[in-house]
Amino acid sequence: MNKAFLIILLALAPLAAAEGQKVLVLDLFYSQGNITVTNTTVMYGFSPDQRYQPEYGYLLEIWSDERLYDFVFKQPNLEYREGTEDGQLRGGLIVHDEVRFALVVPYYENMKEIRLYAPDGKLAGDRSFRESSKQRWIPAGVILGLTLLAAGGYLLVRRKLAGKI
Repeated sequence: MNKAFLIILLALAPLAAAEGQKVLVLDLFYSQGNITVTNTTVMYGFSPDQRYQPEYGYLLEIWSDERLYDFVFKQPNLEYREGTEDGQLRGGLIVHDEVRFALVVPYYENMKEIRLYAPDGKLAGDRSFRESSKQRWIPAGVILGLTLLAAGGYLLVRRKLAGKI
């Protein structure tokens, strides 16, 4: 077996293994209790385990014709800081007026809307997804297969030109 072909095969093998699942990365902006979805990105990765959620906080829901997913997350504008001053541990709660943050959630092909609710139950933000705006994806296995075919074709042409076939 040709060494170049083996190197290409070994270099591309992790792509198929690392395909993972599709996730939606939500870029969010918090301002005075409202949350704006500034950008969404679909990529391959892993969404965090949401089994452990705070009892109180903001609620994110993903909807199609029914609720597909939901979880509660802490208020994003609260930050706890600790530090030392003169050898004494000091710190405390800092409340920001505005903050940018991101959440990673599972991606659903049929999702139509994301809703964000404040701790008091009022709608804090939302984002609708239209059919035409959904991205089309080529699975990593297809890309790997096409790359291997191209590499094999290249090696065959190279061997033919070298007079070995």
